[in-house]
Amino acid sequence: MNRLSFGSTVLGNSPEQWQDYLESIGIVQTKVAQRVTEAALLGGLIESGINRKLLILSDGARQFNILIHGLCWVHAERIIRKLEGSTAEFRENIEEVQTLLWEYYQQLICLSRSPECRAKGVPICSL
Repeated sequence: MNRLSFGSTVLGNSPEQWQDYLESIGIVQTKVAQRVTEAALLGGLIESGINRKLLILSDGARQFNILIHGLCWVHAERIIRKLEGSTAEFRENIEEVQTLLWEYYQQLICLSRSPECRAKGVPICSL
């Protein structure tokens, strides 16, 4: 397959037109079409002026390692959970970091969902 090149040319205004375009250049496999579509959507956002410093949160899979990449809360905590402290102090430190992470997460949820929490000035812990 030839290399794709992207520009500011509109290749379709509907899902059907986009699918027709993909088929016209020989992209018929679902996974390949999905990746090309995702790349085109991201390229379109960047072309239209969206900040290139977008943040991608994922489970750490390599295909998401683009732009600014961070792990979601669950996957970040899994890495911490896998740590094995060699001393009692290290194990306590690991447990403390896990606790702080989830407390911080719960506070963020509370602040984002509840005007009462914001009004009460619920403190956000600092890591």
